[in-house]
Amino acid sequence: MTHTPLYQKIYQHLRQAIESGELAPASHIPSNARLARQFGAGICTVQTALAALEREGLIERRQKLGTFVRSRQPRLSRVGLYFNDNFWKLPDMDFYRMLYGHLQQLLSREKISFQLYLAEQKLQISRKLPAALLQDARRGEIQAVIAPLIERVDPGIIAELAVPLVVVPGYYGATAQAVQDYRPTLFRKVAQYFRERNCRRAALFSVLDPEDFVVFQQALEEQDLSIDPAWSCPLPERRPGDSIERIGYEAARERLTRSPPPDGLFLYPDTFARGVIPALLQAGVRIPEQCRLAIHLNEGMRLLVPFPFLAVVTDPAEVALALVRHAQGLVSGHPVPPRALNLSLEECEI
Repeated sequence: MTHTPLYQKIYQHLRQAIESGELAPASHIPSNARLARQFGAGICTVQTALAALEREGLIERRQKLGTFVRSRQPRLSRVGLYFNDNFWKLPDMDFYRMLYGHLQQLLSREKISFQLYLAEQKLQISRKLPAALLQDARRGEIQAVIAPLIERVDPGIIAELAVPLVVVPGYYGATAQAVQDYRPTLFRKVAQYFRERNCRRAALFSVLDPEDFVVFQQALEEQDLSIDPAWSCPLPERRPGDSIERIGYEAARERLTRSPPPDGLFLYPDTFARGVIPALLQAGVRIPEQCRLAIHLNEGMRLLVPFPFLAVVTDPAEVALALVRHAQGLVSGHPVPPRALNLSLEECEI
């Protein structure tokens, strides 16, 4: 049986009393001496429990008057960061490692403690959560979970977790999507660029979900452009051990044996583009004369492209900010709407 520290018992008792209304806003918290007698604890143990409540914004200490329940809602002070282990293992997870770095910096700056939880990929497939994460959530060690890289989310997971689960676009069933799905806007911007460059046919060459190709086709149709079916279609399912870069290279080589690229070609994401670019070079594709190229990039991540292209840039720091602000809003009782990311466009020359 797991032993619960005494300070945690005091903390949980007072926190439950505050949240249930038994201890109303502005009401007086029992003195340290009284709490020490009630729980058979030392004064230092009581002070440790009260310090945790104060960090959350649940109580405030007034000199010579005592400790009182604050009138405002609790603040986020402890968060779990949850990734599957592809985050560490795969070389094409640069975006998520960079996002983790931005989350670390932001949480530290705002004095929010955090714990990293990693799940094996097989756990993600079976839709289970690590035992340590569930245990810490039940004990009140974390108030919310930020999960930028998670394969499946369903109501059973959320009910089991019992704290807000904050995710990025593309994942379903979560209690809080922190970022608006930017892909429709992204596709419209790229389609407009292709039209302005007198393209007639275009393609989304990507490892995205099949429905994304439908959305991209709609964006092209709004600009009176047609889609190239040979290049704009889902790729074979990723094999264990395959990097996205390798998939991009092999897929582009295979396509180029059957069909030249369309007038406009959008490569997404940047890790996929890393593999496609060498294949285009080897095949001698003339860019921009034969094909206009647009590439999705993440701020702070370099990509060597030896010909002109349109860069559509997103910023991992902005995604990190949206995730943290969404978790803070949920814990404080003032949810914030999903954040619309800025998408900057830049024409890059050689």
